[in-house]
Amino acid sequence: MTIGKRILVSIAWFMLMIVVGIGGVFWIVSETQNNTERTQRSGVLGTGLGCLGGVGFAVLWLPFAYRLGKQKRAERERAANEKSRSNRNSGRTPSAVGKRRKAKSGSRSRRRRK
Repeated sequence: MTIGKRILVSIAWFMLMIVVGIGGVFWIVSETQNNTERTQRSGVLGTGLGCLGGVGFAVLWLPFAYRLGKQKRAERERAANEKSRSNRNSGRTPSAVGKRRKAKSGSRSRRRRK
């Protein structure tokens, strides 16, 4: 499924949740007489629709995010492998192998050697 289709399905899912919520509120208002009971039922309806909507969006978008992340990790690993390969090939030349950096006077490395 392409990203455009996922967006359209997300919009449709969101609209369905809105319609079900409005229908549920009208049903609750028409059926119950007590205001306290209406408030409690509306709260339960809102919580249930929120959870259902979240699960629906997760089912829709998490596989896409997993595949995208897997692709990005593979690209990063491939780039790191190419970089390490190029570093090995352009490494130290034979003339630079025997040379060392001179330590400054009073540096710790010189003190430890004494």
